[in-house]
Amino acid sequence: MKRRTPPRRRSPRPPSPSSTPFGPGDQTNLDNIKKITDEAKQLKSRLESEQAKLEKIRYGHVLNHGDGPNTKPFPVSSDDGLSRADSLLPFLLIRSFCGDIGARPVQPALTSSSPDIFMAIPYSPGYQPTVLGRDDMADFMSQQVPRIFWVGGTYDIWVHVWNLGRAPAHGVRVKAWAAGAFVGGSVVDLGDRTSSTSHLVVKVGSWVPGFHSDPVEIRATTECISDPAAAVRDGSKDRHTAHRFVMIKLMGI
Repeated sequence: MKRRTPPRRRSPRPPSPSSTPFGPGDQTNLDNIKKITDEAKQLKSRLESEQAKLEKIRYGHVLNHGDGPNTKPFPVSSDDGLSRADSLLPFLLIRSFCGDIGARPVQPALTSSSPDIFMAIPYSPGYQPTVLGRDDMADFMSQQVPRIFWVGGTYDIWVHVWNLGRAPAHGVRVKAWAAGAFVGGSVVDLGDRTSSTSHLVVKVGSWVPGFHSDPVEIRATTECISDPAAAVRDGSKDRHTAHRFVMIKLMGI
């Protein structure tokens, strides 16, 4: 009987260069390559436009405070001018209005409702923070800051303080007054404007308001040895000071 020879196994044929994706012989026509390139160019153009706009806002050229555009740039010869903001120095600020970047003077009417001064319900006794970073600010605003303030209630006063300078600010003093009376103060360190600690919310003290028929002024000031506040505590003239007026209500009214 004749013995059969087993069939030889053929090794798999390597793919031809023309069928290898992204290989040397891949001639696939990418239909959307022009679309991708065009979208990338448009995105770059938009980013460059936004960057230019932010630079103008930073230098006070296109701000709008509700009374028309403010076309007056920072005075380059003053302490608050471009030389200060772009030097290796701290540039402390408590905002007097949303969009405030520290250019002074401003209209006094803009300085009566600072977005950086808060009256908050005290935290529970087991949790008593005195400084909040950017990751904790949203929860603080939604849970601790009430909309109505009552006579006889106890409220913590917090101040959101900023450093827009290129150098860190050490030993930053933050103080607050309510109805003309000193509430308290605190000391913090702020990083430069590119750091995650360039702005912090700081507790300065607690206050129990009495009855006032008129709005009550809460005034806050910040300063450090390398960036002192002006002698006149006026938010329309000095970026270190801000004001907020609040109504104190009687229970049941």
